[in-house]
Amino acid sequence: MSCLGNVIHALTNKNDYVPYRDSKLTRILSESLGGNYRTSLIVTCSSHSSSLEETASTLKFAARAKNIRNACRINIKTSPEEMQKVIAQLRSQVVELKLQLEASDRQAGGPCIS
Repeated sequence: MSCLGNVIHALTNKNDYVPYRDSKLTRILSESLGGNYRTSLIVTCSSHSSSLEETASTLKFAARAKNIRNACRINIKTSPEEMQKVIAQLRSQVVELKLQLEASDRQAGGPCIS
């Protein structure tokens, strides 16, 4: 758990180095903690007086974990048909740009070589 706390501390302070490799748990959770996933943390607390210190440290840990900001992106999967449409659009743009380039070369009196 201390390794997990170190990773959370590094993520909330935006350190360049995040010690994911310090334990198996942090290595497994590396995508969840700083990657492209939404993360939920469930914290268990007790109202009994004998668990006061442990509950306080657990709540501090949860407060630090709450400050982690992931950069979630939607992974869009396109169908082959949609990809074929995109390829066709790009090919038509290439043809149009070639025609524009040829037209500008004709107006300038030939291709410019620098």
